[in-house]
Amino acid sequence: MALRIYGNRQLKTVPGQATRPTTGRVREALFNIWQRSINGCRWLDLCAGNGVMGAEALCRGAATVTGIEKAGVACRTIQQNWQQVASAKQQFSVIRGDVLTHLSLLKGQTFHHIYFDPPYDAGLYNSVIKAIAQYSLLTPDGELAVEHDDRWMVIALPALALRTQKTLWPYSVIVLHRHICKLYCICSRGYMNPSSIAMPTPLVDIHWLQAHLSNPNVVIMDCRFALSNPQQGRQEYFSGHIPGALYLDLNQDLSSPVEQHGGRHPLPSLEHFVNKLESLGVSSQPATQVVAYDATKGAFAARLWWLLRYLGHEAVAVLDGGFPAWQAADFPLETDIAVRSQGEFTPQPQTDWIVDRKIILEHQIQGNRALVDARSSERYRGEQEPIDPIAGSIPQAVNFFWQNNLDEKSCFKSPVELKQIWNDLPAQEPSIHYCGSGVTACVNLLAQAVMGKAIPQLYVGGWSDWCSYE
Repeated sequence: MALRIYGNRQLKTVPGQATRPTTGRVREALFNIWQRSINGCRWLDLCAGNGVMGAEALCRGAATVTGIEKAGVACRTIQQNWQQVASAKQQFSVIRGDVLTHLSLLKGQTFHHIYFDPPYDAGLYNSVIKAIAQYSLLTPDGELAVEHDDRWMVIALPALALRTQKTLWPYSVIVLHRHICKLYCICSRGYMNPSSIAMPTPLVDIHWLQAHLSNPNVVIMDCRFALSNPQQGRQEYFSGHIPGALYLDLNQDLSSPVEQHGGRHPLPSLEHFVNKLESLGVSSQPATQVVAYDATKGAFAARLWWLLRYLGHEAVAVLDGGFPAWQAADFPLETDIAVRSQGEFTPQPQTDWIVDRKIILEHQIQGNRALVDARSSERYRGEQEPIDPIAGSIPQAVNFFWQNNLDEKSCFKSPVELKQIWNDLPAQEPSIHYCGSGVTACVNLLAQAVMGKAIPQLYVGGWSDWCSYE
């Protein structure tokens, strides 16, 4: 078995509560940990409260969600909340009554994920833990997540793990705790290095990164850039960057030279980009964990995230809030340039992820694909165009400004919030996304991944390619 305790250095904080993240942030961290295994899973919500966790699981594609809640009013609220977000293919049920009693009735069923937010009752907590094991309610690779504020939990769970690891408790446990400051991982062999824990994707927060600065398998990429001043990002990097970060330039590293057609930022040549990645220590096996950041709401970091995903490298995440969030937390900076050992990167291009002008024209005739413009509404409507020679947008495109994915702190909104604002777009699937030149559209693609959806296709050339034919 394994026990992981996530303290406040791994969970997002809010101003004025630097040592105590909000409940929502703590729960968001859990979904970041579990995001790859939510889709199609069976979820059990104990002491379900208002059902927010089950609702989130449904939004992320859980096949079935079961909740147990004692209060009748809460059960009705849960039923309503889950009904609003569940699709026709998803199943959910809410059981009213005592948790322990109804756990015995679930005997014979198994769940991939069990979420438990226990009341301040150590006896009930221990009884529920025993019942889950007694009735084998978790799949062999399933996990129990427990959220609690009480300090006794820090002692009780490790003691339980060490006392019962051989027989009673064969599963993995995640503890989300808002008071402790360090991460521990206890398993049958004793203490395990936290660096062995996989990086959450597609986003990591500054606390996760700060805790993993010394992890040799994590490579940090500084992607700061300014379209109006191409040297600005590099200059800012030399003035101070996150410790260990290496610099990638949008024009020189993440794009190839501009030609008559193809847009302002064509994809980099495969050979050039692979050589660059390897020179910065990025490998495919074992997969180097890459964290990208910038200072412009993720626009350029998302380009690197998409490029790596396009080349089949899944161990990549964008730093939520970017360099400004790191600075606001008063975390350390350095001016030294890190040197890493040569990597071995094997690209596996997902060629069906990209489209060109010809494919756009074909779909315009068929009318079976949603085309999403990520630029501002003013540029989409052709009222202003600060970069390209012609103003306007591609016929039949709809507009979703990439910055709408972010909150006032330039962090991504929660998956539930994102699904609400993306629901207004046409339902054709899969969609095609574009922007001016295949950069900020990657933020919209990243938002799809945050919601647990498949990554749509990208028209890399975007409006700068399209208008070059006019």
